[in-house]
Order: sequence, then structure tokens, then C-alpha cells
Amino acid sequence: MNKVKKEELDSILKRHNDKNTIENMQTIVNRLIEAGFTISTKELHDLSCVCALLTKQAEEMAKSKENQREAYMRLGAEINAATYAMREALLYHTSTPLDADAYEIVDNCVVLSQTWAEKKAQEYITRPKNNSYAWNP
Repeated sequence: MNKVKKEELDSILKRHNDKNTIENMQTIVNRLIEAGFTISTKELHDLSCVCALLTKQAEEMAKSKENQREAYMRLGAEINAATYAMREALLYHTSTPLDADAYEIVDNCVVLSQTWAEKKAQEYITRPKNNSYAWNP
């Protein structure tokens, strides 16, 4: 890997592994867990886009409550607040947002995904170009 590509990869990994970003995301996850949600890596990624998995959880949790509508509205408000905070943490309001797939949940803790980091590193490895004109008997 040439020096420029190595520096660019290091910059991307460092940016995604920012302590404050991960702490902010952890705070969001903790609030959702306290509200009764089960959070895995799938829900973490879902939180940065459509929130379908969390909405389904909210529906199921509200069914067991006496006032289902009120419970669902309260849980929906938790999801909305968490979604807004997550999008802020991922810098979606900037021209260079963070990749939500860069993070995963391990033992209820937000961590940088090693699988994502390895895939990102593969993108920066210079491979020899395949000569389509070469004859291969």
C-alpha cells in the first residue's frame, strides 16, 4: 500500500474510532436499553435509517401495557430522539458523514467493527490490474 493510501485509510479509521463519537452513540444505546429496547448491531444500524426494527419492538412492548396508545407514543418519542441524536453523532448533517456500518454492538457496548475496518483496508490495497488483452491458455 502506498503512503498516500495508507494515510487516507488511517485518517478514515481514526475518524470513525473517535472516542467522543463512540461515547455519544453509547449514551443513545443506553437510553434505549433503559426504555426497554433490545439493541443489537442490527438495531444500531436501523437507528441511523428507517427504524423499522425498533418500531416493531415498540409495537410489541406497547401491546403489554394498559394504555397501548400512550405507551406506543412514548416509545416512538424515544426512537425519534435517539434517531436524531444518532444522525447527529454520525455527522449526517455534514458533507462527510460517518459510516453507520463501522459500528457494532458487543455486550451492549458500541465498538468499531473490526470486520468493517478490514473491509475498508481491503479497499485501499492496490491490486495489480488484470490485463484483459492477455492470452490465458
